[in-house]
Amino acid sequence: MNKPEKTYSDYYSDEFIDDICRSFDISENKKSKLIFFLNNAAPGYLYYKTAFENAPGSRELRKEIRKIGEWVENLLKLIDETDKRALDILWNEIRAPGETPRKPAANSETDQFFAKFGTGNGPGSDALFGGSEIQSALHRLKLSAARANERLKAGSKGGRPRIEAARIWVSNARDFWTHALGRKFSFDMASGEMATDAGNFCLQALKALDPDVTASMVATAMRAAIRKNL
Repeated sequence: MNKPEKTYSDYYSDEFIDDICRSFDISENKKSKLIFFLNNAAPGYLYYKTAFENAPGSRELRKEIRKIGEWVENLLKLIDETDKRALDILWNEIRAPGETPRKPAANSETDQFFAKFGTGNGPGSDALFGGSEIQSALHRLKLSAARANERLKAGSKGGRPRIEAARIWVSNARDFWTHALGRKFSFDMASGEMATDAGNFCLQALKALDPDVTASMVATAMRAAIRKNL
């Protein structure tokens, strides 16, 4: 006699599905909705887990941006310390090969040469770009690096977003729990353990999918999902 084909994805075994139904009193007529939720949420969780684990955290991003800011600051300092004659020669070369640099207008406050850069947006869109503009752009980049660092510092504790994949999964679990089962999606912990059915459901289902999941990770994900009302 041939063994019947599995009706569920390989993400969860038949036995696990049956255990979940018994543990959380999920009736037979709701079982198909449970299977649909679990097997549709699983690949998304695994995808985001890999994506977020490989993504740099806030601390790493701040470090990279800080390097740029420091490099720009050192370059500006070097420009300030460079002999004006050397800078005149440097700025005079700001042009495409074969292009004649434009001399400043008679009423110009600077004696630097300019290069003409077309933006490609039609007549009158060309911009004159010289040494002063380069230094101004560098100053702006330095300020941008400082602001970006402050924004990252204010918006994150510095670690990798390890629970983001779990938060997305839990947000979907909340929809299943409230809409398919018609139950309140609540969260509480006692002595380090889940103290609600919704919490235990999330922990068991996620841990079966990913053994690295902990109660603490699920708790953090549930708090975030409930707080954002996703």
